[in-house]
Amino acid sequence: MRILDSAARTDVGRRRTHNEDSVLHLQDVPMFAIADGVGGEAAGEVASAVAVEVMTADASLLRAQANAIEQDNSRNNRIRLAQLMETTFLRAHQEVHREAGHRGRAGMATTLVTAVVAGDSAYIAHVGDSRAYLLRGGRLRRLTDDHSLAMLRYRRGEMALEDVATSRDRNTLYQALGVGARLDVDTAEVALADGDVVLLCSDGLSDLVDEAHIASVLARGRLDVAAQRLIDLANEAGGRDNISVVAFRLGSERDAAAVDEIARVLSGVFLFRDLTEAERTLIAPFMEHRTLQAGAVLFREGDMAEEFYVVLEGEMRISRGKTRLTDVGPGGVFGELALARPIQRSATVKALVATKLYQLSRDDFHQVLKQKPDLAARLCLAFVDVVGDRLRDLTDRLAMIERVASGEVWVPVEAPPTFTPNE
Repeated sequence: MRILDSAARTDVGRRRTHNEDSVLHLQDVPMFAIADGVGGEAAGEVASAVAVEVMTADASLLRAQANAIEQDNSRNNRIRLAQLMETTFLRAHQEVHREAGHRGRAGMATTLVTAVVAGDSAYIAHVGDSRAYLLRGGRLRRLTDDHSLAMLRYRRGEMALEDVATSRDRNTLYQALGVGARLDVDTAEVALADGDVVLLCSDGLSDLVDEAHIASVLARGRLDVAAQRLIDLANEAGGRDNISVVAFRLGSERDAAAVDEIARVLSGVFLFRDLTEAERTLIAPFMEHRTLQAGAVLFREGDMAEEFYVVLEGEMRISRGKTRLTDVGPGGVFGELALARPIQRSATVKALVATKLYQLSRDDFHQVLKQKPDLAARLCLAFVDVVGDRLRDLTDRLAMIERVASGEVWVPVEAPPTFTPNE
């Protein structure tokens, strides 16, 4: 993955007397960030500057972990980078709070959104309502959900997603760096492809320029020209806040269609179906990538296991003894009950062809539930629905067995199945 083009711009806007935004543009790491300070004269710009200084100080540490991912794209290395980014945010939170006390400026705070490129992905961390977007194939996708009261109400089921944009609470933050004892950092992993553009921006842009206009500007050519044009558009729309834009374009051997197909498969999985695109990226660092060659056995009947699997490409056969139960292709899942408790596998699963899977362990699933309570509620509801379906199916099967045993229903004896030698 290479950075082909990048740009960073910040502007005071037309209604403010000073700029409380700070930007970070380290293409050699590569790491990018925007902080949007709050707190009035001087305080906001100090808060955002402190946050960016902390990110800069930790750049070499983050770069080292990004290098580790490029050498070994394991779940452990990917989670480690997400954890380091969260630690940097927490340190920035403490530094802003300390500086506020030193200056006697209670309430001094800042948003912060950061992107680090590692391997074939961007790792996004954010607090507040500064945003990250991905432009691919002319479509702009939001990678972060604002930490606003309106979005919090949506996550709790109190508001429809389409009503968030017009809610009076859409610009009221429930957390920012520098205020409050608790900070809940969102860390996400976003798969990248050739030609992708990642955009970071403050709400001075996203509040005034709609996403369709942002997409059309970013798609036109050089990013320095696009960044300035976005700022101009925000100013033409009133420029009521400071405006900051950081954008970078990727070069890669990965095809966008293949990356999109994986995202499409995951969006159809019962566990993730009702999540926003941004919420699905929060779980991505915890998913282990598995590749099996044709004939390889994933696990055998009787093995103890605590993993849930999603087939991305290829085909898996599930069998018990010599009986083929089913074949599972892209979008298929198995092992979901292992997310609740360790289980003994009741079947053997092997690859019929070269196959790619995502694996989510029970421990990692529970870690997500602990870290994201609002997200956990929807994940648990989805899981309960599947368990309910399993119980209903079992009840129906038991009822049929009772009817057969009582003679109420007659079942003809079928010829035994035939098997090929390799089964």
